[in-house]
Amino acid sequence: MSYSIHPSENLLRARVAGAISVEGLIKFMNQIGADASYRRDMGVMVDFRDSSGQWDFSEAQRYRDYLVRIGAATKSRWGLIVKPGPIAATCHVVIIISEAITSKAHLRMFEDPMLAKRWVLGEID
Repeated sequence: MSYSIHPSENLLRARVAGAISVEGLIKFMNQIGADASYRRDMGVMVDFRDSSGQWDFSEAQRYRDYLVRIGAATKSRWGLIVKPGPIAATCHVVIIISEAITSKAHLRMFEDPMLAKRWVLGEID
């Protein structure tokens, strides 16, 4: 897992590869949150195309609960870059159960990284 912060674009880019677990993803996000350059209102792009794994519904809920707990400071967009398969299905479940709560972070899945970036930066709706 790796990330880079681009303050001039108000953008966080992350790449998650290999087998992923709820605990591992939460640890990674806590690491990003502790970075002095990170701001909670940043747009976020996460590339999951090289990830693997399957979460059951309770794991997706646990991750959603974590997202609620850390919450965005203001409205932000999180573009999740995926390829068809189990990770995309898991992301879809997280998005659906996140929409049912009051969350300032809006999540959307993409297969095209450039389209994801344009959406995250608010260039397209």
